[in-house]
Amino acid sequence: MTRPIHLPFTLADITDYFGAHEIKKAQPYIRNAVRLLHVENSYINAEVQGTARTPYDVHINFYHDTGDKVFFDAECSCPVGYQCKHAAATLIAALNYQHPIPGVPPETLAWLDQWQQSTTNAARAMKEVLVYLLRPPSGRELLAKVYLYKVRVGKDGLILESANAWYNIDGALRKPPRFVQQADLTILHLINHQPFGFGYSGFSLENDLGEMALDLMRDTGRLYIEESHTPLKRGADRAARLQWRREGSTLRPELLVEPAAKLFALSAFWYLDARTGELGRVN
Repeated sequence: MTRPIHLPFTLADITDYFGAHEIKKAQPYIRNAVRLLHVENSYINAEVQGTARTPYDVHINFYHDTGDKVFFDAECSCPVGYQCKHAAATLIAALNYQHPIPGVPPETLAWLDQWQQSTTNAARAMKEVLVYLLRPPSGRELLAKVYLYKVRVGKDGLILESANAWYNIDGALRKPPRFVQQADLTILHLINHQPFGFGYSGFSLENDLGEMALDLMRDTGRLYIEESHTPLKRGADRAARLQWRREGSTLRPELLVEPAAKLFALSAFWYLDARTGELGRVN
C-alpha cells in the first residue's frame, strides 16, 4: 500500500455516509479481510475477502462539497455493488493504517450506538420520511412486493394517513430528496436491481438482493403491513416442518412454522407474523 500522508475524512464522515448499521456489518472485515489496500490522492482501492471464493474489488473516490461535507463514490464487485459493508471496511482500514488500531474497539462501537440514536432523533425532526409497505404474495401472486410512500412526520410520530405513493427511485439515486435518508439510498439501489415490478404496481422482491433490501427496510423501523400502524420488527428464526395436506384425492406438501405465521419465499423462506408484528427467516 502507498501510505497516505493524511486522509481528509474521519470515522464520523464514513458513518454519516454509510450509516451505523452498515459500519457494524463491516466490523468483522476490517482487520483481516481487506487486502492490497492502495490510497492515492482522492482514490482508494482494495480487495476484500467476503463470502465468495474470489475477493471483491472495491473502488472508492472521495471528495468534499462546497460545504466541506465528505462524499464517497464507493463501488464493489459484490452483489450489493454500491455503498456496501466491504467499501465501509476498506475506508476504515485505510484510517486504521494511518492510525493503527486493532479493528474497531468497543468504545467506537459504543460511539456508533450514540450516533445511531442521534440520527434517529434527527430523523424524527424531519417533516417527511420514506415509508415501506410490505405485501406478501397471495392468491396467484408468486412474489412479495413492497410499495413506497412519502409520509409526513408529526410531533407524535408518523402520520400514516398522510401517505402519498412515491416511486421515483432513479431520480432519488441521482439527487436524493430531503426525505430520503442514507439508509434509504442503499435500499433503493437494491430495489432498483430487482427484475420485476415497477412503480404503481409495487416493486417485487426476490433473490439475495431482495432479501438484503427487506432486511434493511425492517431495520429502518419504517416497514409496515396494511392495516397496521406498528412497524415490523426483527423476529428470531423459526423452525419449519413439512406436512402433507389432502385436497380431494391428492396429497400436497405444506410448510408450517410454530408459532403459526404466513410464509413467503425470496432466496430462502421468510415468515410474517401479523399478530406479533415480527418478520424473520425460516430455518
